Amino acid sequence: FTYPWGDAPPETVPDYGKRWKLGPEPVGQYPPNAYGLYNVGDNVHEWCADWYDDGYYGRSPERNPQGPKSGSRRASRGGSWRHHIKVTPTAARSSIPPEFQYADYGFRIARSLSA
Repeated sequence: FTYPWGDAPPETVPDYGKRWKLGPEPVGQYPPNAYGLYNVGDNVHEWCADWYDDGYYGRSPERNPQGPKSGSRRASRGGSWRHHIKVTPTAARSSIPPEFQYADYGFRIARSLSA
């Protein structure tokens, strides 16, 4: 998919033109994606544990790439209520120095599932 919900452009997201006027929304106001996840790719940038390297994915493992072992910037994913582009494609990544703090950054709690 191009976006977390499929290939339809962001403008097709319910209420896209009305959302995120004053800040982030409570999670789960709209249906989850096909994996059962809410607000992936929108609402706030997702602060990732991975260090950022612009060329990393060209040489990374295909499954579960962990990112470089070190770096000076952390990976960031997703769109934000604070920017003109509110939703980003699934593969879009950017970076931010770990000492920076912004109101439009958050993180996603994840855990491994037992087999």
